[in-house]
Amino acid sequence: MQGVRLELPLEMYSSDVQVLPLAQDSSLLLVVNKDALGGRKNTSYEIQKYNYRLQPQWAKMMEVPREYEFRQLCGEGTSAYALFQSESLEHRLYIAAIDGTSGQIRTYTFETKLARSIYDLKALDGNLFVSVLVDNHLTILLLDLAANKYQFLPSVYEPLPAQLSFLADSAARRAEFVLSQTNGFKTRLQLKQLSAQGQLLRSEFVQAESERGLISAQISPASDSASGRLLAGTYTLRDARYSQGLFAADLSAGVTPTGSRRSLRFYDFANLKHFFDFMSPTRAARLRQRSEKYRATDRVLRLRYRTLIHDLIPFQNGYVMVAEVYYPQYRQNAYSPFGGAYLPYSPYRYGATIHPIGMVAVGKPRDTASPTHWFAASTSAATCSGTTPSF
Repeated sequence: MQGVRLELPLEMYSSDVQVLPLAQDSSLLLVVNKDALGGRKNTSYEIQKYNYRLQPQWAKMMEVPREYEFRQLCGEGTSAYALFQSESLEHRLYIAAIDGTSGQIRTYTFETKLARSIYDLKALDGNLFVSVLVDNHLTILLLDLAANKYQFLPSVYEPLPAQLSFLADSAARRAEFVLSQTNGFKTRLQLKQLSAQGQLLRSEFVQAESERGLISAQISPASDSASGRLLAGTYTLRDARYSQGLFAADLSAGVTPTGSRRSLRFYDFANLKHFFDFMSPTRAARLRQRSEKYRATDRVLRLRYRTLIHDLIPFQNGYVMVAEVYYPQYRQNAYSPFGGAYLPYSPYRYGATIHPIGMVAVGKPRDTASPTHWFAASTSAATCSGTTPSF
């Protein structure tokens, strides 16, 4: 199939465009703010729909109250949901539900009272799962649009600097959560399954043996479980702030007597062919030489990379796992119970760039100072049985 291209008549220095692919009909939805970065705040958004050949289908204007800023966009089926947050009252949220077929837009307002920072948004059976910060804890806010009600889910409540990722599995009609936990020496992951109404269905732990700790991960949908449930992410050596490499596990393969997963496989960044391509060739060669010297004496070169794992992307018979290496950002918290300035770690700061994804891709992202580089790797449940992944 020949590729197609779409050019938008927008000024790149003042416009903001959110892109959402809708898998059910292979269409594309754009949320366009033509003067988002201008001096005067623009409250008009244009919703544009394109088919799989990037041919325009319809366009609708949407007015958002001036106090709100765009935060997240997600989709389910042929519907899309845009989340806005009040600049003056962070707990006040504004939702636009967009029918991708007709272009009809319905709006909702929620006074959550407690929610502060917003990290992610997923839709399941018409309900919205929002990962938020409440009293320096990561938790999930469930928005029931049909009943215009909300609730915080007590089954997901972890203190910072925990990391949280989740998947809305529409086929299985449940939400899958992966949370990191640490006792200061060892890190492990807790997996939780929730219904579309927010009820806890199942919970289990995944941990490694020896000095390795599991930092963060993504899980494959239950509907793709014919060849095993894949859990893939990053691991550390002692210091939970820094990733040493990637791991993959088949969750259906059982556990050892000590509780570790039999299928766990680990891949040190230093052994990946293209991981250091963002560096100069000379610097990358020196790092590889140091790694070889350490390995010759049964030691491991400790790496100091902070990583964020994005959603697993289905590809052929496996998945592409995309991650970015970043520097942490800190912000002032006006809600500190101790008074004065308090700067908690903000664990989720994805880059604002669109990066081409391939079987193996490494490069510097454009127009952002937070991530230092991105990488992508292909893996599958077969990887956990000993097959070498395409890293």
